Amino acid sequence: MNNSLSNITHLLLASSIGLYLLIIGKNLLVPLIIAVVIWYLIVSITDVLERHKLPHALALGVSILLCIIVMTGIVLLVNSNISALIQELPKYQEKFTNIIIRISEHYSIDLADEINKFFKEINITKFFSDSALVITNIAGKIGLISIYVLFLLLEYRNFDRKLEKMFVHKKNYKHALSIIHQIAHDINLYLKIKTFTSLTTGIISYIILVAVGVDFAEFWALLIFLFNYIPTIGSIIAVIFPVVISVVQFQSLFWFVLILSLLVSVQIIVGNIIEPRLMGKSLNLSPLVILISLAFWASVWGIIGAFLCIPITDILHLVFAKFEKTRPLA
Repeated sequence: MNNSLSNITHLLLASSIGLYLLIIGKNLLVPLIIAVVIWYLIVSITDVLERHKLPHALALGVSILLCIIVMTGIVLLVNSNISALIQELPKYQEKFTNIIIRISEHYSIDLADEINKFFKEINITKFFSDSALVITNIAGKIGLISIYVLFLLLEYRNFDRKLEKMFVHKKNYKHALSIIHQIAHDINLYLKIKTFTSLTTGIISYIILVAVGVDFAEFWALLIFLFNYIPTIGSIIAVIFPVVISVVQFQSLFWFVLILSLLVSVQIIVGNIIEPRLMGKSLNLSPLVILISLAFWASVWGIIGAFLCIPITDILHLVFAKFEKTRPLA
């Protein structure tokens, strides 16, 4: 009993220290995490190109260039659209108020106070400004992120050899290597499937939005693609914005129902039917654990934590499963 109490005390103490370090080290750790993600993408693309008979140096160069082009394009697209959207928001807000007035008059109910309260509590302009600020902050740390990526690229091919020297016993080295390979396999599989399903959702949503004529269609499609990486609530948040914009833009119940139905149908088909079949039981994480993980990492590291909650949780799950004392947690 005393031993169990001691283990619980040590676990709580270690968790508290770990949480404290995650919070105070946010400014250093978040760029490192972003660098690891970029490095992983570069290495994955390099491996694919090498399998198509490209020399390593050329494959690595092409991968780096491709990542730079894609990320630069995303940053430019997001910043330009957010700037244009912020300028148009007063017009959208005015149209939305007119819709509410017409509804109030038609049903003889006063919604003006509630709507004014809503706009005070939910400052949409601030939300988009803060979103642009997050991207600007990340771009401002591009030098530090680039240094991290550079050192990771220089070291990763010698990682197995250096890891082996860390262990006296061969058995311990093989055990650690098996954990790392399992983590790499799971994250690689997750990223491939999630990228495919998110891209599919984004492209189909873009076609729908362009066909209907919704303003800023490419921006909403990109938002849907990116937010689909955030489990559960990401797809909901991504769909809300273009649907609300369509209501204000067209001021028609028909277009609202049509766009909402089409976008939600895409999310359900891809997210609830196609993705689970592709993913299978590879991650073996319960929905409750995913929600708790999302809430925790989002509160610690903000939007970056929300995007990375599943890979981080899967890593913890695999590591805990390999040791007897932490297996119950896994």
